[in-house]
Amino acid sequence: MTLRELLDQPGLLLIPSAFDAFSALAVQQAGFPAVSLTGNGLAAALIGRPDLGLLTMTEVARQVKYVADAVSIPLIADADTGYGGPLNIYRTVKEFCAAGAAAVHIEDQTIPKRCAFLGEPPAVVPLDEGCMRMRAARAAADEAGLVLIARTDAHQAHGLDEVLRRAEAYTKAGADILFTATIGSLEEVRRLAGEVSVPVMVNMNTSAAIAKATSEELDHAGAKLAVYPSVLRQAVLRSMQEVLSLLRTDGHLCRVRERLASGKAYDEILDTAAWVRLEQRFIGT
Repeated sequence: MTLRELLDQPGLLLIPSAFDAFSALAVQQAGFPAVSLTGNGLAAALIGRPDLGLLTMTEVARQVKYVADAVSIPLIADADTGYGGPLNIYRTVKEFCAAGAAAVHIEDQTIPKRCAFLGEPPAVVPLDEGCMRMRAARAAADEAGLVLIARTDAHQAHGLDEVLRRAEAYTKAGADILFTATIGSLEEVRRLAGEVSVPVMVNMNTSAAIAKATSEELDHAGAKLAVYPSVLRQAVLRSMQEVLSLLRTDGHLCRVRERLASGKAYDEILDTAAWVRLEQRFIGT
């Protein structure tokens, strides 16, 4: 089912974020209808650095292709600020579409951007510049058939009224979905969903104020998509730290094995048997 078809279905869409093709396969295997590619997790996985705008468009687009090739569910890609001016944004959206993304979100932070959860409220560009970004992205999205998600990071520094002002403007500029990075409460979600004419996507980062809300509460408040950007990367980090500590302490795998997926599960998620059959078909044995 395409992302647009999913958006036409009733109810909330729960969308975990992957940080590479392998974690995206886990999301698909778990039965989620779509997957997102987190820029924060991608910076950690690719270069071992925080989400401070260090990745380039070409680096991210390459990872979008790897993930899109690995899964059959729709992929939502994080394009940060679009990596420059209007022509850069236009090219970014075209490249992400060619890589296989079903949707892309462009944000209104200043350049260089920074993760909204690193402490200080991120700075945002003036509204007219944010609208320019959306118009450039919309032109490319129309040509490519992508769903365009407008992300605003205005909430922390400027409050919900400014988010609503930007939401209206970004929608007029062509956004299909509004994404808020740091929404604070179910009441704010309810107000957004009631006053914004496009579906609302909520950021369920584990450190976000809204993170304790249930899917039923989010659905009742009117959210259409809930993206979970930090769950997998934090789960993987904790698991790696635990098993590595045991291995270093014990010097053997006895206690480590209890915390590991089986080799069979590993091969199943990669569909190893199908790839081996394909190879055999080519070599004729």
